[in-house]
Parts: sequence; C-alpha cells; structure tokens
Amino acid sequence: MARVFIVCRWCLWGVVIGLLWPAQSHATVVPYRSVDQMIQKASRVVRAKVVQKTYLWGPGRRHIYTDYQMQVLEPLKGDVGPKVTIRQVGGVMGGMVTRVPGSAQYKLEEEVVLFLEVQRPGGYYFVMDLAAGKYEVVRLQGQAYLQRDTHHIAFHRPLGTRSNQPSVYHLSMSETPLTLAGLRLSIARLQQAQSKVTPSTAKKNSQPALKTVGPKVLPGRSKRAKILLMMRRLQKLRAERRRDFIVKSPLGSVLRPKAKPAVPGSLLKVKKKPNVSVVTPKGGK
Repeated sequence: MARVFIVCRWCLWGVVIGLLWPAQSHATVVPYRSVDQMIQKASRVVRAKVVQKTYLWGPGRRHIYTDYQMQVLEPLKGDVGPKVTIRQVGGVMGGMVTRVPGSAQYKLEEEVVLFLEVQRPGGYYFVMDLAAGKYEVVRLQGQAYLQRDTHHIAFHRPLGTRSNQPSVYHLSMSETPLTLAGLRLSIARLQQAQSKVTPSTAKKNSQPALKTVGPKVLPGRSKRAKILLMMRRLQKLRAERRRDFIVKSPLGSVLRPKAKPAVPGSLLKVKKKPNVSVVTPKGGK
C-alpha cells in the first residue's frame, strides 16, 4: 500500500509540473524589435492576400518547405511585383510532417502584412523573425487593425533595457494596438527622415579623397626592400626640406657656413726655402 501511495504521489507531481511548465519551453527565441526597428530592418513591407500553398522538398530531400503565393494588394515599403512567393520551413510530403515552433500560420484568402527579408536567388522571400514578421489584418468598425500570433515565440531583449523584465520572456501580455494607417504613417516618417540624411552623406562621400604624401612603393619587391626604399626617400625628403629652410630663412647667413673665396693659382705665392751652403776652410777649426 505504501508503494502504491509513493507512485501516485510522483505521478501527481509530474502532472502538476507538466501543467505549470512555461509555454516558452517549446518556443523559438527571436530578437525583440519595435515597429520602427522592424520597418528599418525589413527590405520590403507588403500588404497581400494568400492565394495558393505548395509543398516541396529541399536539396537532398532533407527538408520540407512550403511556398505561399501572395497577391500584393499594397506595397508599403520597397518595389515588388503583383505577386510574391513566401517560403517557410516545414510542411507535409510523402507522409512526413515537419514543423518549426514559432512559424507563421497562413490561411487561404487571408489578408496579411508581411515584413520580408532580402530576396533570395530563387526569387522567393522569407518572412523576418518567423511569426513575429507576419500581421493579420482585422477590420473592425471601419478600422483596419494588425495583430500577430506570438504564442510559440520567446522574444529576446538585450540586458539592461528594462529592469523589470528578464532577457528572454514570453509575450503573454497584449501588445499596443497597431493600425494599418499608423503603420503607413510610421513608414512615411522613417523614409522622410532617411531622405533628409541621404543627401548630406552622399555629398560627403562625393568629396575627392586626399592624396597621400609619401614615397610610392613599387610592385614586385620584397617587404624589406620596400621599407628600405621608403626610408631612403624620407631621408632625402628631409634633407631637401632642411636645405630649403636654411636658404629661405632670415638666419640663413648664420646657419650657412661661409664659403671660402676662390683664389686663382697665379696669385698664390709659394715661399721657397733659400739654399744656404756652409763653407769651412781647410785645416781650420
């Protein structure tokens, strides 16, 4: 009887832990970005409608992808065609099912706003930050609201942004209501601010580069030879500058050594020693 009670108690604890286990343990961690940061990060922002869904194998039949054909209703940022293809990891092929926690869910004829990454070579796009980059358009009382499903996403914040929130947390609270008109205004404001900064930066970049003063390094030489050549040319340049300073400065007469006047050879007097001969008498002392 005691063994049965112990087993039941452990089973009860397992059920309690399973019920209280946080939902973000099965979530995908993505960086948290504000609406302005998402607009700046995304290469394109579009309002579109889901038209078609297709499953396909990836390279080597190791991954399953799902392609969604979107009819573009309004390009909010960037230039796109009338239709775009959104690729997402996961799908159903040959009795196999693959899913990625945090991926966005799409329904046919659904109106969405997508923040897209850079276009891939195949002509398709990935949605930025999985389900965090997909907003569903909900129309209520003549107003278009944007909402996203973040039940399987854990947002990561850099430490120190808010003292009352951990670095990784589940977005269980409701976000600030975002409207389609408000998103349009934010995009227009950021584009206008960027257009004001762009001309000055372009003018700054258009200035000619300063010419570097110094000896040119000839190609085809070793590093040691190049260094020796540069040192010799620098020494020569310093000597020329020193000579120019001595000649042009008012103290040139003091700094310059006085040159001796040239004397012609005809004016030079050579002193010769006289030939003196001493004669002694014979037999004399």
